[in-house]
Amino acid sequence: MPNSNPEASEWDELEARSLVFAEIDGPQETLASKRNKMSQSYRWRQVGVLLVLAFCAFMAYVRGDVIALLILDVEEEHEKLTKDILGDLKKRAADARIEVDKLIEEDYGQFKDEVFTKENMMNAFQSPSELSVERLQRRILIKIIEAQLRTSDDTTFNWVIAGHSAAAGHGNLFNQTTAFILEQTARPFFEALGITFYGKNYAMGGTKSAPENALCMSAVYGPDLDILSWDFGMTDGSREPTLYNTWTQRAGVHPTSPTIISFGSAFAGTIHQEVEKAGMSAFQAVFVNEKSGDLLAAKFPDSDDSKVNVTELPRGVKNYRCGGRTETGEPCGDKLIKFNTEGVCEQMRGQVSWHNGHKDHLLRGRVSALFLIENVFEALSKLDETPLAASESESDGEEDKRIAPSISEEYLSYLHSLEAKDKESFKNSEPPKVHHFEDRLTELHDAFLRSNNVCRYAYLPSYTRYEGILTENRQEIKYLGGGRITYQDEGVRSESQPAPKPDSLTEPLLVYNAENDRLVCSDAQIDFKDYFGIRNEDEWVATIIPNDSEEEVFVSDYEKENRKGVVTVCERVFAWGRFPENFVSIENVLNTSDTTITVNDIPATEYQVIGTENGRCHVLGNKDGFTFPASLEHGPGKYEIKFKVPEKGGVLYLSSFIIF
Repeated sequence: MPNSNPEASEWDELEARSLVFAEIDGPQETLASKRNKMSQSYRWRQVGVLLVLAFCAFMAYVRGDVIALLILDVEEEHEKLTKDILGDLKKRAADARIEVDKLIEEDYGQFKDEVFTKENMMNAFQSPSELSVERLQRRILIKIIEAQLRTSDDTTFNWVIAGHSAAAGHGNLFNQTTAFILEQTARPFFEALGITFYGKNYAMGGTKSAPENALCMSAVYGPDLDILSWDFGMTDGSREPTLYNTWTQRAGVHPTSPTIISFGSAFAGTIHQEVEKAGMSAFQAVFVNEKSGDLLAAKFPDSDDSKVNVTELPRGVKNYRCGGRTETGEPCGDKLIKFNTEGVCEQMRGQVSWHNGHKDHLLRGRVSALFLIENVFEALSKLDETPLAASESESDGEEDKRIAPSISEEYLSYLHSLEAKDKESFKNSEPPKVHHFEDRLTELHDAFLRSNNVCRYAYLPSYTRYEGILTENRQEIKYLGGGRITYQDEGVRSESQPAPKPDSLTEPLLVYNAENDRLVCSDAQIDFKDYFGIRNEDEWVATIIPNDSEEEVFVSDYEKENRKGVVTVCERVFAWGRFPENFVSIENVLNTSDTTITVNDIPATEYQVIGTENGRCHVLGNKDGFTFPASLEHGPGKYEIKFKVPEKGGVLYLSSFIIF
């Protein structure tokens, strides 16, 4: 259907460009072949260096007086190799940056040179100190070097966006969201360096950052993260730091220790200081804060100013700012101007005042990408540097072991060792006090913040669902861009559930289309609150956690053998607290003299609530406390949880099971 919006034609080229990530046809050179060509000469020369080193070892026994000269020749050759490949990388990066600048100029015209300067992009994200910048650039360097040395592997850089409905882009087309624009901008640039870049939109409407999403971080956002951004300001609130503290602590023990970026947490300033000191990299996006003097949009003219010729403004600026504020007032706040979906999605949910419009997502995505690109150039420049004495922050009293930067396995191992050192430093640091995990849970406080766990998670989008880990049925999926994939629904439809089976022990149902949430435009929303349904009519329902796939992906042998036996279940979130008539809470289920929940055949007799209203989880307890013994029947680290809903016609709506 043609786009009937008179402004839509301005965006046709942008949308066309975005589709390149959905389908790539024609005789185009693949990223793998580019990497192979880029490093073919380098690999052969590396072989030569290894042969010379072997010869040196032999000569050490024969002619000690020439060995020093030979080693010097090897070092010079190695340095020349790095300079050659580095020169090629810098040229590729510079050429790719020209194409990025063209995108910016198309969107912002004459404002490109004034607004999108290197200084503005670097200042758009602020960190407590240069330590966070160094750690981010170190991760970038690792990716660049890996891409040159290991051309048979797919080197990726993953930026995952987590947050609420505004972060998810509700009210907009999916290819207008921040994550999609971020990927569209950064992906060709990273591709020039042999790296596949992903900007993944894993935000979910109506959810908080903690406890559930934070405790289920790997299951939701995946085990391989380079940057994880937080945008839950609207749902988390700003009364106290419990939720953001939980989020940052769980990010600190994530397998890949991502850089964290806050879009709006009121506590980022103080909490980032502590987690950076402990070993993390942390930034806050100040360019989106209307109360700060760093608001980039303030550099754009007001479209309601009578002195401004709005018709001459570029498309990213026109009708974006009115009365000193973005996407509010007239005409900037008009639905047809703020949201640009007509002709694509005739019926759209979420086109409300508190959701960002497409121009705001455009700015966020472009600035985020440019911030990262500027850090890539800074990282590349470090390969030209000579090693300096370790800074005070890096020194641990041992002899300085810094080595000369180079594109080599030796230097790559050195960078990995620095990351490992930071990760160990974080693990050894003192965690903050989080009141959700105090009182009766005090002995388990640090485990909730730092211990490995297994999370079985029902919501979409999530790594465990997309990869078929939950159902143990790996799906043949294709990446479409911005975190979207060719996903096929799993489970049973809410209105077509199977007949009860009270005479057999069944698994909880994986149910989708609750609240008719699948009835949305296919070009828009991808976040859905599927749930695990446990019905009264089914009598006893049981599940074993982890399943084989969950154990393979999320659990090491050590963690399996040392599981604490803490079991937490979280209830599904319902929009605006509108619970269905048959909703039964964990409190209702346990408020009876009968046994209604067991863990490895031990009755659960009590619970402790963690979280806040419409975002609560329950830690199950028994007569001896809040841990359950391992199962001899199912093996170490595995827990069989059984439920029986006592209320006639009642249903437990659960979104996750979490085992520590």
